[in-house]
Amino acid sequence: MSEVATSSSAESRWNRLIREFDWVARLIVGGIFVWSGSAHLANPYYFLSTVYQYELTTAPVGVLIASYMPFLELVLAACLLSSCCQRAAWTVTSLLLLGFVAVQGSALSRGLKISCGCFGPEINRPIDATSISYTAALAVLAICATLAVRYIPPAKPAVTGV
Repeated sequence: MSEVATSSSAESRWNRLIREFDWVARLIVGGIFVWSGSAHLANPYYFLSTVYQYELTTAPVGVLIASYMPFLELVLAACLLSSCCQRAAWTVTSLLLLGFVAVQGSALSRGLKISCGCFGPEINRPIDATSISYTAALAVLAICATLAVRYIPPAKPAVTGV
């Protein structure tokens, strides 16, 4: 009997640890996406010029990216912060952040001296190893959360009196 209780207690602690990790990760990444998406919406032409500075897209594709990326960031932030569609939100967030790492790495490897463009003109940080490291750390956090939410057991339905 005590083995069952110990196993159940350890499982309960593990589930709680995963939930707490997910909560902290959602606050960090969701908060950063709110900040970034809001900055891009507040300065759409600055964001468009930043997209063009990466020299990876044609003008029409750059307009599409600059038009939809802020909304994607805000939708992902809303999903993460509200725990809505967590698995899908974490998966898309992980892929998006990996894309950001690749794009910044491409710019750095090509010797482009440009701003990251992550948070609008107020934070005009050039792309360097540090900025890529920050983005990569967020990507690793998102990937870990993507894996962690797979192990969160579904919530038990509320019992109502009949």
